[in-house]
Amino acid sequence: ERNFEANIPKLCFFTFVIGLGNIQAGFAISGNNKPHGIKAKFGWTRDEATLYNTIISSSAIFGIVVGSLVGGNFITRGRRLALIVFNFFAAIAVTLTMFENLPMICIGRFFFGFCCGVFSVAGPKMLDETVPIHLNSSFGTATNTFLSGGIMIAVVLGAILPEDKDFDGQKADGNWRILYGFPYICQFFTILIFMCCFREDSITFTISQGKDEEALALIKKVYSPKEDPLEILASLKGKSQKGSSNVTLG
Repeated sequence: ERNFEANIPKLCFFTFVIGLGNIQAGFAISGNNKPHGIKAKFGWTRDEATLYNTIISSSAIFGIVVGSLVGGNFITRGRRLALIVFNFFAAIAVTLTMFENLPMICIGRFFFGFCCGVFSVAGPKMLDETVPIHLNSSFGTATNTFLSGGIMIAVVLGAILPEDKDFDGQKADGNWRILYGFPYICQFFTILIFMCCFREDSITFTISQGKDEEALALIKKVYSPKEDPLEILASLKGKSQKGSSNVTLG
């Protein structure tokens, strides 16, 4: 059985869009480590800052854990739909963290983490169901790469915050909102690109739903123009009917 040639630039772009969710997950994990300005604005003591910063950080991590556990329930109606809807919810959650109110920040961080947990389920699933089988080893690590990228971005953005000892600077500074608001960029581009460039769900999922035309539309984008889309579709449908371990329909 021959391997069909992929359209690598389009496939990389598709992977990037999905990877934006993993960037947010990495950011949620690491983006809690330098909220110095919040400490000053609330007037916390050192012990209070340690306690409340731990609560804020734990809120996001707990949200990721819960979202990862239940995320499978949200992708049954579509992986793409789940990514769009939860990016919208994630934007609302991020907005809650913009207020100088501890309960709202914690609630916002929890639900942002929850959305990231869903991204960590829906994104890799959609990628696995679209990338040609012979390229799985090359593109399969992309989600971890983007996750690490999100962690790195959070660390780099921490440089815009005042020094920990600069209490007056922390009190006047509003850059902590930039740190918490970075995910807006990922959310905006994820929704925009899915609405404009990739309006189809994953290839295997659409085949399982009997939406051959939708599957063909994405096949034409991620496979080389030299290949016959109908031949690719027939090959993938044949594997699914045989119950191939390389094709997931759930």
